[in-house]
Amino acid sequence: RRARSLAEQVVFREGDALSASVPRTRRGELVDVSYRLRLPRHTELDLSTQNGGIAVRGMVGTTRYRTVNGGVDLTDLGGDGSGTTLNGSAQVRLTGTTWVGEGLDVHVVNGTLSRSLPEAYSASLDAQVTNGDLAYGIPTPTPSATDILERRVAKLSLGDGGPLVRLRTQNGRLAIKGH
Repeated sequence: RRARSLAEQVVFREGDALSASVPRTRRGELVDVSYRLRLPRHTELDLSTQNGGIAVRGMVGTTRYRTVNGGVDLTDLGGDGSGTTLNGSAQVRLTGTTWVGEGLDVHVVNGTLSRSLPEAYSASLDAQVTNGDLAYGIPTPTPSATDILERRVAKLSLGDGGPLVRLRTQNGRLAIKGH
């Protein structure tokens, strides 16, 4: 009964932005709001959440995101993507042979960043860790004169190179693996 009362107090807004306002409770009760949207692949996204996660799959356009106390799952993306996760993890699953579009920039503070990609993937990789570990689980390319592969930094041209894929984590682990 109390849950129904709380659910009825959630206010949804539409227009250029879709949002929900959740009522404050005296008893510390939790209210969960979820959206599942099916959009054209080239839709521009600007997503944010607090105390919840974001999952984006199959989009090829401009994608911006921000999470606080929640994770992000990015799968099969292209275009121009960037975002920050604070106190959560990020999973990035790249598909195909190269990033199609301008590039990707993923930043995690206080959490783990995992990236998987096909072994024959082509990109300019810039991976950096502050206060954590960098685990590189794909065959290491033969470094060129401009490549860097150190304990907490990997700046490499994978395959034939390509758009910049930047991965950064502070106070967490960054794992790069093949699939």
